[in-house]
Amino acid sequence: MVEGTAVRDHVLKMISYIDELETLGANIDGETKVDAILSSLSENYNQFILNYNMNKMSSTLSELLNMLQAAEDLIKKEKGFLMLFAKLVSSSGTKPFHPKGRRFNNKRKWSQKSQVGPPARETKE
Repeated sequence: MVEGTAVRDHVLKMISYIDELETLGANIDGETKVDAILSSLSENYNQFILNYNMNKMSSTLSELLNMLQAAEDLIKKEKGFLMLFAKLVSSSGTKPFHPKGRRFNNKRKWSQKSQVGPPARETKE
């Protein structure tokens, strides 16, 4: 599958190839047809293929087409979110780090007031 093409167009093309093979005399069962289509998909659909095989799903070619179209919509949404997230992360990396909290501020104020450390404890001998 060429990156950027619609999954619907790709699956319909694969179905036409399978139909052409059957008219030439090839006897192809339904599971092999589905496997041929799944193996021709791009890497973007690896999660879908894994899910399909792990759940031992069996479907007709039209059902597979509908499931792949739904997966395509999810993949497009996910890519859009990842691009937005990457943009936010790269732009937020320019801010300097300023720890917050009372504990940090107290230590900082104490060290600024005197250059000498805390008084030493007396030990009993």
